[in-house]
Amino acid sequence: MLKPLLITLFTATLLSACASTPTAKAEKAKTEQAIAVAEKSGMVCTREKKLGSNKPIRTCRTKEQIALERETAQREMGQRELRSPRSF
Repeated sequence: MLKPLLITLFTATLLSACASTPTAKAEKAKTEQAIAVAEKSGMVCTREKKLGSNKPIRTCRTKEQIALERETAQREMGQRELRSPRSF
């Protein structure tokens, strides 16, 4: 009695997993198409891990945005060094 029930549940699980595959493939194709469009328009796309997560996400920015973020980060780090007490 228990064996047919387990077989039915196992089969249903396998079939439901297979049913979700086309959606995942369509989503991946849509993402790749958006990345191609972004790169053609002069954007740079990178895979970055957010703090507290192991899952990388794709981030697309223009070269100007990247340069501005780099300059801002360097300026903030320089200001922190000036404010922090030096211990030698």
